[in-house]
Amino acid sequence: MRNLNTTASSVSRELLSSMSFRTRIKQKWKRLCTTDNVIDLLVDAFILLADVLTSPILIFVRIMKHIINVYFIDRIKRAIKWFVHKVLRIK
Repeated sequence: MRNLNTTASSVSRELLSSMSFRTRIKQKWKRLCTTDNVIDLLVDAFILLADVLTSPILIFVRIMKHIINVYFIDRIKRAIKWFVHKVLRIK
């Protein structure tokens, strides 16, 4: 059994060495170009494209969120200070 595997392995190596580079590349491409691999590649490309396209939008949203937070936090602080000093009369 072991002898057969060794023989088959050496035969396949001899076959590979006798084939041209282009033939080996074509065979490898045919072996790798399955439906499952193509679908995986397309899904990965779509995810990457979606990530790149949405990134500027997220940057804009984050900047607007920061501005709104600063504006409302400042107003809330002023309202609390007014309530404490004017209504409760704490200094």
